[in-house]
Amino acid sequence: MTFIRCHKRLAAILMIAATLIMILIIWRFKAELQDLTDVTTDRQTLINAFQNKRPIDLALYTLLLMLMIWLPGAPYSILAVVSGICFGHWTGFALNLTAAP
Repeated sequence: MTFIRCHKRLAAILMIAATLIMILIIWRFKAELQDLTDVTTDRQTLINAFQNKRPIDLALYTLLLMLMIWLPGAPYSILAVVSGICFGHWTGFALNLTAAP
């Protein structure tokens, strides 16, 4: 009984951590997300804005991917695709490779 209770507690902690990291990532990408709703922004500007991120963003996203892998039923594949969109082809591939066990 305690084994199941321990796993539920660990899953709850991981979900809370993943939610907090996701909120932090959305906050850091706030300007880029606002550019998506602007009709005057061209494609190349959006690509440059999303793919020029700092190492802290890469580390946060890798941590989020790791947490999503550990949570059963979490949508890891969606975040893996988004990493390629937000960080570029090769950087997103490296993030997915680093996060995957």
